[in-house]
Amino acid sequence: MKLLVLLGSNRPESYNARLVDLAVRDLPRGVQVRRFDLATLPFYDEAADAAGCMGPVVEAFRAEVAAADAIVFASPAYNGTLSAMAKNAIDVASRPRGMAALTDKPVLLLSAVYTPGAETRVLEHARLAFTIAGARPLGRDFGVNQHFQAFDATGLVDKERERELRGLVSQLLVPAAAA
Repeated sequence: MKLLVLLGSNRPESYNARLVDLAVRDLPRGVQVRRFDLATLPFYDEAADAAGCMGPVVEAFRAEVAAADAIVFASPAYNGTLSAMAKNAIDVASRPRGMAALTDKPVLLLSAVYTPGAETRVLEHARLAFTIAGARPLGRDFGVNQHFQAFDATGLVDKERERELRGLVSQLLVPAAAA
């Protein structure tokens, strides 16, 4: 089982990185976790892509997405929606149309934000973008707000929410293993 982590934040000490780390902390044996540094991706350019000029980083990214059995995706809220880096990753992975590496991939969507309610918008926008791109977001997403208060040294302060996150990761892995 290959699980790909896509993190739409490159901020040091990112709360979304902490959320992703928590999500993949206690995975079953045999699950291989890979991360791709989304900051290395150029912005999507349809003309360059059609000409085969997006470069080796894009090729490597698409190969990682294609090799993954499932994806864990996290983004902070920038101006009330996905970070540009996160949205760009979806755009790059969704091409070329009809042969995209992202097609039919199960995806767990996560978001840790400062402002209450912003996580809902981020997750809705991510769900829409992934669905249009042909991926299969889980039926439920996971977000936390007031992220500066949501974490302690061991994970989430609210241990029931932490169990909920682990349950969603388990749901992500079951359909991916059956595929």
